[in-house]
Amino acid sequence: MKQARIISGAILLGAAALPTLAHAQAAAKGAALVASAPGQATIAKAVSVSATVEAIDPATRQVTLKGPRGDLNTVTAGPELRNFEQIKVGDQIRALYTEAVALSVEPAKKRKK
Repeated sequence: MKQARIISGAILLGAAALPTLAHAQAAAKGAALVASAPGQATIAKAVSVSATVEAIDPATRQVTLKGPRGDLNTVTAGPELRNFEQIKVGDQIRALYTEAVALSVEPAKKRKK
């Protein structure tokens, strides 16, 4: 098997697609950060997930990854990822990304009768 590669931080700008890779809780690890204010709350969690490189498009820097449950997700490797050209199909990688949710609660508006 090929040498594992580390992909970290914001290098995968398609991070919105990565949460489906982390469905297997055993494969995902991270620490949560919670913040709140009156009517507002935010939670963010750093997540690490192992995946296999299924396809690479060097022109667009898009990488298709297969997660631990077989889900395929295409992400874009940002310029922060050095040595992009060394990634090969079949490589096992560890992707690090941040999941975040922000919530804002406002009082209901009064309806006119």
